[in-house]
Amino acid sequence: MKKLPLLTALAAALFAVSIAFVAQADEKDDHEESDAITEASLPAAVQATLKAHAAGATFKKASLDNEDGVKAYEVDMKGADGQSFEFVINADGQLVEMEENVKEGSIPSSISQGLKDLTPTGKTEELVRKTLVVYEVEREVGNKTYELTFDANGTILKIKCENEGDDD
Repeated sequence: MKKLPLLTALAAALFAVSIAFVAQADEKDDHEESDAITEASLPAAVQATLKAHAAGATFKKASLDNEDGVKAYEVDMKGADGQSFEFVINADGQLVEMEENVKEGSIPSSISQGLKDLTPTGKTEELVRKTLVVYEVEREVGNKTYELTFDANGTILKIKCENEGDDD
């Protein structure tokens, strides 16, 4: 009889470990597909997008990520002036996002003033300009007009609906 509780506890522990292992494997699948992708092994469409947006920049590294079921390449580049860039590009070559490290003197004065107002004694550790690709669509359905905004992966970011004759 004493062996039954011990066996039950052992089985429960093994089950918990196996669940944790499966969850960890699933999490890896959701975020990072692979590491150490070379520039030459990137799909031609991704290479073409990089050439269009980062001509003259040096390839640093790339990885294939899987976020919410959408595969995209994350590519780090360095410009001739040492400036860092990060691109997120779908396998079909569609630019999803671009990040560019910038110097504080190159940002709009309204942002500089906002920084001074919010954190007057603060020191900027990193400053990144982010460009997201979005699609805005206006569609008429009956007497309604829909204004829809999607990200490059098809996720709806904003929906606005107006009835014909509304004065907004």
